[in-house]
Amino acid sequence: MNKPLNILILEDEVIIARSLERIVTPYAIVKIAHDYNTAAAHLKLLKPSLVLLDINLRDSEKTGIDFAREFKDKHQFEIIFITAYFDSTTFSLASKLNPLNYIVKPFKKSQVEIAVQLILNQLIEKKRDNTDFKKLNLEKLTKVEKQVLQLISLGLSSKLIALELNKSSKTVLNHRSNIIKKIEITNTNNALLIWSIENRDKITSNAAI
Repeated sequence: MNKPLNILILEDEVIIARSLERIVTPYAIVKIAHDYNTAAAHLKLLKPSLVLLDINLRDSEKTGIDFAREFKDKHQFEIIFITAYFDSTTFSLASKLNPLNYIVKPFKKSQVEIAVQLILNQLIEKKRDNTDFKKLNLEKLTKVEKQVLQLISLGLSSKLIALELNKSSKTVLNHRSNIIKKIEITNTNNALLIWSIENRDKITSNAAI
């Protein structure tokens, strides 16, 4: 089975860590860390899409919440907290980090499997969107050209786009001309408008902005 998902497990209890490893191995390439610093060291090599995080780490002043705060944005991974702690204060702190899930120990195998399958489906869908994005040559566009194209797909005229982006109409027209060349469509009357409306979903997706 192809495994497009890399998972890092930060869990200080060896038995639980191995249990989690057995559950997620069919879906992912897995690395285990039993302490904060080892987990941090694994990030660069593994480049995980998902980190399963224990919150309370024995023999450490830092927690799984601290780990997410320090590394989540920098390394661009999703998180699932797996913890025995479910008090309101801990949950409030954890929820601010936008975890995909918060699984309370003792957990069921099915809980972890479903959570992993959900993110796997999201990654597959994202990969598909990125493929469509490249097929449309949208990766060739600059950030401003993408903004112009998105506004065209919403039916805005060049004049309104100029007002929206605080640019001159001439500048917008130049952007339109560049977009037509880069995405390689025929420069006929309303061709860009029609094309952008037909591909609006891809243009306005997260991959396109």
